[in-house]
Amino acid sequence: MPETRSDDPIESSSLSLALLLSAFLLLLTVAWSLYDEFYGLRPWRSYQREFAKVYAGYLKKTIPTQRDREKKIRGSADYQKFDQQVKAAEEAAKPRLREIDRESNYVDSRLAALTDTFQEARGKVTSLVYNMELAPLGSSARKSRMDAVEEAKREIYKVSLPTKDGKTEDLRMNYDQLEAEFNSLKARKAQLVAEQGEVLRPIKDLREQRDTYFKEKMEGLTAEQLNGLLNAVNHLDIDIRQINVNPANPTINNFGSGGLVDRCQSCHLGMDTKLVPLSMTLTSADLGATKSKRNLVARRATAATAGLSTALREATAAMSTGSGLSITGRTTRPAANSATFPTC
Repeated sequence: MPETRSDDPIESSSLSLALLLSAFLLLLTVAWSLYDEFYGLRPWRSYQREFAKVYAGYLKKTIPTQRDREKKIRGSADYQKFDQQVKAAEEAAKPRLREIDRESNYVDSRLAALTDTFQEARGKVTSLVYNMELAPLGSSARKSRMDAVEEAKREIYKVSLPTKDGKTEDLRMNYDQLEAEFNSLKARKAQLVAEQGEVLRPIKDLREQRDTYFKEKMEGLTAEQLNGLLNAVNHLDIDIRQINVNPANPTINNFGSGGLVDRCQSCHLGMDTKLVPLSMTLTSADLGATKSKRNLVARRATAATAGLSTALREATAAMSTGSGLSITGRTTRPAANSATFPTC
C-alpha cells in the first residue's frame, strides 16, 4: 500500500528555528521590561545618585574653607574678649557650683533612702483615710476607722539615712515625721536647682553673646554642620520622596487615611531641607555643573533649591492673585499667566 504524505507542518517541517527565535525574543522582552521597570520608568534614581555625588563633592570642598573661617573668627580680638569673659565667669562660679552639687547629691541620697519607706507608710494611711471617708458622718464605723488612721500615723518605721560625713544614721520615725522629712528634702532640692540656675545665668548670658557674635561673623554653615550634611548625603536612601498630607477628617478627600500628596521631591532633592538647609544658597555652579549638564544637575537634581518658605509664600500669593510663578534654581520670578514648577 503506498505511503500517504501528511500535510501536518509539525511532521513536514522543523519549528526549532521559530521556537528559538521566540524564546530569544521572550527573554529580550523580559530583560527590557525589567530595565524599564527599575530604571527606564524611574529616572529619579539616576537624578538622586547624581545629586548625591556632586553634592558630596561640594560639601567636601566647602568644609575646609568653613573651618578656616571659624578659626579666623575665633582667633579675632573681639571673640577672644567674649571667650575670656565666659571663662572668667565659669571660674568664679565653680566653688559655689561644687557646693551645690555636693549638697544636691546629699539630698538625693537621703531621698533615695527615705522614699520607699515613706511611700509604704503613705499608702497605708491613704487607704485607711479612704475607708474612713466611706463611712457616714457621726457613725461609730467612721470613728473606729478614724482611730485606725491615727494608729497608722503613730506606727514607727526604722530608716537608715546617709549623713553629710558619709556615714549613716538609724532613725525611728512615724508617718508625720517621715512626711515632714520627705517634704523638707524635696523643698531643699528645688531651692538648690533654682540657686544653680541663678549662678549659671551670667555664664549663659555671656555664652549667648559670644555665640551671637560668632553667628554674625560666620558666613554660611559651620564645618560641623556641613559634616552632618555630608554624613546624611553619604547615607542617602534612593527612594521616592513625597510630602504627604494626611487629614484627620477623611471626608476632606476621597482617599481616606491614604491622604494627599502635596508635592514630590523625588527628582528635586534640593528641596529637602534636611539635605539643603534654608540658610544655604546652592546653585548649579556650586555643584560644578557644566553648561551641557546643567539641565541634568540644575533642573533635575537641584531644581527648586530656592528657600522653601519663600517659594511656598510666593506660590500662595500667586494663587491668591491669579498670577503665576516660575522657579529656577534658587530664584523665583513671576511668569505671565502660568505657574511652572519642576515636575518628575
